[in-house]
Amino acid sequence: MNKSFYLLLIMLIFSTCQSFNGITRDPRLSFNSIDIVEVAVNELSLVAQVEVTNPNSFPMPGPNIDWELYIESTPFIRGSVLSLEPINAREIRDLGIPLIINLTDLYASFGNLLDSRETEYYVSLSVTFPVPEFENRRFELELPGNLNLPLPPKISPGEVRLLYKDFSIFELLFDVIVENPNDFPIKFPEVFWDYKVEGVSMTEGNFNEQENIPAGATSSRGIEVSVSYEDIFREVASARNVAEVSSSFSFDVGHNIGAEIDWPLALIHTPEIIFQGITRQSLGRTMVFNFFWEVNNRNNFDLELGEFLYNIDINNRNWAAGRAGNLPRIRANNRTVIPVTVSVSDPPIIAELVDILNRGAPVNYNTTGSMSFLNQIEGLSELQIPVIFLGSTRIR
Repeated sequence: MNKSFYLLLIMLIFSTCQSFNGITRDPRLSFNSIDIVEVAVNELSLVAQVEVTNPNSFPMPGPNIDWELYIESTPFIRGSVLSLEPINAREIRDLGIPLIINLTDLYASFGNLLDSRETEYYVSLSVTFPVPEFENRRFELELPGNLNLPLPPKISPGEVRLLYKDFSIFELLFDVIVENPNDFPIKFPEVFWDYKVEGVSMTEGNFNEQENIPAGATSSRGIEVSVSYEDIFREVASARNVAEVSSSFSFDVGHNIGAEIDWPLALIHTPEIIFQGITRQSLGRTMVFNFFWEVNNRNNFDLELGEFLYNIDINNRNWAAGRAGNLPRIRANNRTVIPVTVSVSDPPIIAELVDILNRGAPVNYNTTGSMSFLNQIEGLSELQIPVIFLGSTRIR
């Protein structure tokens, strides 16, 4: 009886397997569409929408998809997609297959497309399902069509604005204008820029926006540039003795798409201050002396000396401290002498000075303080320069 039972069980299992094989149906695949997802200057992102139908009463593993994109009947790019999520019984599943076209490679391979608005293509799919019933089966699928090629964006310079300047640095804002000539959105391109003075690069960089430019629209971005005069004078020797130099701002987004704008740069030179010496004005119980500083203004505009604070030590004795009066205007491209008159009446200092003057001996001086120059041109901040001089000189 046991033997008969096992025989019946084996026959039942075998017949069940036959029935199962008899009702297993092939999955169905079809192309829905190929959609443009994103357009950038160097890249075109597509998604092939494939519909997969599982007509069976049991779930199936997700398919393995090998794909290849042909341009003008020539293989161009290929790839694979593994769908990890199973397809449920009698489910219709939409699968998106990403196709990334590098436009640089495309135009390098198909030079005739540089002036074309579209090209013929087709996508070939080879699909397998990792189940025993279909382990030796490949399901092939093709979709031909015409691919609209994006027109390159139009790049142009916008306004140049001076944001800030003083005697050490200046900051500029350059506007970059990008026009999308296509009838679909494109990604704002990555912009590489370079700011040059007399053809020498002072600073460069790039920025990459994540926003899209709508179809037929224009978008702009501002690029801030900060440059020190010290860097300019170090890198461009000819700039040290002139009032103006040429500068340019260039930017590009690849594929030889770019623009350049020239901007004359008025240089601002820090005034040079020199201690010129001491002269005696009158002698007696009160001695009067004149101290002289020279200010060399190498700019093509006048400077207004707003304040001159000084502190004067001679032979380690403090002679005077205060604020100079009757300050002159420092003319453009000129040297101007700033005098300070000091009266000395302290007996020990007088006695020492008489001896020094009789012998014609030098004195040791230590002058400290600062000069403040008020802005005379729009946007120029006030400048304060320390005035510190140590040395030895004869009183004339």
